Amino acid sequence: MTTLLLVLIVVSPFLWLASIRLLRNWRYFWLFFALNTLILLLHLLLNTQVLSFGHDEYGLARLSVAIAAIVAHSLFGFCFAVLLRYRKMAH
Repeated sequence: MTTLLLVLIVVSPFLWLASIRLLRNWRYFWLFFALNTLILLLHLLLNTQVLSFGHDEYGLARLSVAIAAIVAHSLFGFCFAVLLRYRKMAH
């Protein structure tokens, strides 16, 4: 399980770059990019500030939530890009 999480953390920047490459010719790319950036920033700000982790002396729980949010966002964005690309190729 730890290996899978480490792989996702390392691979997520490459998934993000691949999704940008897959969507670069899409007419709604800049809107998609702006909304995703806004959603990610709001998610990072709200989840790290609103969630109470109890005694978290070193802030590791907040850091874990932030990393998980970034990895999940990259993974969902890549899945969306692949599905959109596949759908465009099918038509």
